[in-house]
Amino acid sequence: MLFELIKLGVDAFSSWNSNRSEIKKIKLENKKELVQLDHELKVAKAQSQIRMAEQDQAQTYNLDMQTTIDMAKTYKDEFILIIFYIPMIMAFIGYQDEVLKAFKSLDLMPDWYILIIVLLAVSISGMRGLFKQALELIGSKFNLKGK
Repeated sequence: MLFELIKLGVDAFSSWNSNRSEIKKIKLENKKELVQLDHELKVAKAQSQIRMAEQDQAQTYNLDMQTTIDMAKTYKDEFILIIFYIPMIMAFIGYQDEVLKAFKSLDLMPDWYILIIVLLAVSISGMRGLFKQALELIGSKFNLKGK
């Protein structure tokens, strides 16, 4: 009788220990599978970002190319050049005071207005891609990307 009780206790312990080992094995397999899935998710995200960057570059290039093609049909670029050259020409032909007053009044204008004027000139002249690269360079130089 005592022998049977001991045998029953040993069998119960063996069964419990075997189940415990099986549970540890299952947990380890699940953990391994989670690590694999996490890796696959990171790879998928990286590939998605690469595709998005490639599409963005192509889209910017196409837009700039179309603007360049459209320039052949209009005089917008010549008009913008004239607008930007007028102050310099006036400064050399005797209108320095007027040019300085104009630049002082520009200096008093809000930054957002100046930015809009610059963006319009960049957009009309078909230099969006170049402007975007300059902004990215400035942003990385001043560590503005993560903010």
